[in-house]
Amino acid sequence: MIKLILYFTQLALYLRLYLFQGNTKQCIFIAMMRKKIYSIICSVLLLCPGIIAAQSITDTTVVTETNEAYLQLIKLVNEQGYTKEVAAAAQSLLKNATKSGSSQLRIAALEIVFATQADKIKMLNAALKDKDEAYRNAALRYASGYADKAMYTDLMKSLPKAMNERKVEILYWIGNEAKSNEKREILKTVETAIEKTGVQTLIQLLSTPDHNVKQAVASALCNIGEKEAIPALADLFKSDDTQVVTIAKTALSTFEGDVPLSVAKIMRQASDEGKKAALELLSLRKADAYFNAVLEQTKSASPQVRIVAYETLKNVVSEKDFIILCGMLETAEPVYMLPLQQAVASSISSLAPEKREEMINNRMLQAGDSKNHLYNPILTSTDCK
Repeated sequence: MIKLILYFTQLALYLRLYLFQGNTKQCIFIAMMRKKIYSIICSVLLLCPGIIAAQSITDTTVVTETNEAYLQLIKLVNEQGYTKEVAAAAQSLLKNATKSGSSQLRIAALEIVFATQADKIKMLNAALKDKDEAYRNAALRYASGYADKAMYTDLMKSLPKAMNERKVEILYWIGNEAKSNEKREILKTVETAIEKTGVQTLIQLLSTPDHNVKQAVASALCNIGEKEAIPALADLFKSDDTQVVTIAKTALSTFEGDVPLSVAKIMRQASDEGKKAALELLSLRKADAYFNAVLEQTKSASPQVRIVAYETLKNVVSEKDFIILCGMLETAEPVYMLPLQQAVASSISSLAPEKREEMINNRMLQAGDSKNHLYNPILTSTDCK
């Protein structure tokens, strides 16, 4: 049987590549012969699936060669338009491979089944109920080539009731789909109910207690990039759970849009862990419009939050904040002097050296001899000397 499969595979490949140059009668004869040969090959296709699958249990040395030849034969026949025969052969192979427990062969057969089945969504949903994780992920991978708005809508609608493991797989797949500009735009238009978008369905899943689901949702939302997801992700900063806060921070750190606005709004309601993450995001975005929000956290009851706030200042300051920062420096505890000196220097870093030197010298005169030493590092760091 193995030799027969290999023979017909070679024959089908030859027939596909064969270019006959001759008169009209010869061409007609060749076409008739090709049709008869392919009819025989189709019969072989329908005969072999059970034998192929059974071999996967007993003979591991030849099964790979046999399977590859058989799968190639199916694909070659499919190229010739024998869709009905190919679909039947692929379904039969999938069924027998499932019975035999051959995961690799099941996955290979599934690819061909996807190519020949008209209802891709039904096929995908059936595959996603399978117990084999590799098989489910293969189904999603194959489905990507046929994915459209209808498929995205169906999957998003299924998410709320799906098991957590399935949720995670689908969500990461959606996020990966969104890396394509064209698919991202389609995902943004999905509606899962009346006046309810697919993105809103994903946002609701952020409330799940499962960390893996939260992570997958955040990743998908980040890749889709709808701005309405930003406040929802920032809202996770209210949590005392470090892992939840990290999930939100990671997603927002790469999210395009006005992240600082939502982060600053949530600051007062955030947990201490959330405050630290929010401050770090404002620092990362160099959000000088939110200097006051950071300044407020330098008075936090939490020592950890206070130090992060002081360290954030240097990245959210501008010239208008110079006087406030100097006043803070002159009255600060020793532990906060270095971050405040960095913040003062940063606030006037965009000015010409002469202007910076003038401003610092004037402030030193106001501060008096007992405070002058606080500004010497700033003069050095700003190259005023």
